[in-house]
Amino acid sequence: MAASNTEALGLLFCGSGVGIAIPANKMPGIRCVVAWCEHVAEYGRRHNHANVLAFSGDLQTLTSVKRCLDAYLAASPEGDRHAARVRMVNALD
Repeated sequence: MAASNTEALGLLFCGSGVGIAIPANKMPGIRCVVAWCEHVAEYGRRHNHANVLAFSGDLQTLTSVKRCLDAYLAASPEGDRHAARVRMVNALD
């Protein structure tokens, strides 16, 4: 299932992806993962309810970024233990 049209999503880019993800995660409501492969992008969405993806402009190709984004958009946030973890993280905001 693709992401809802009412859901705010973001894409960030820097040299490694890490440098932009760290400050992004300090912003209330942001759950950013560095999507360096399709698996991480998908699981970031499914297990951690990531709403922002960070990419490496130096280490990833446009094809790699597209594959990660496609995997992310095809995934849906899962409930149960994952939702409980997201609530705990949100409580830190």
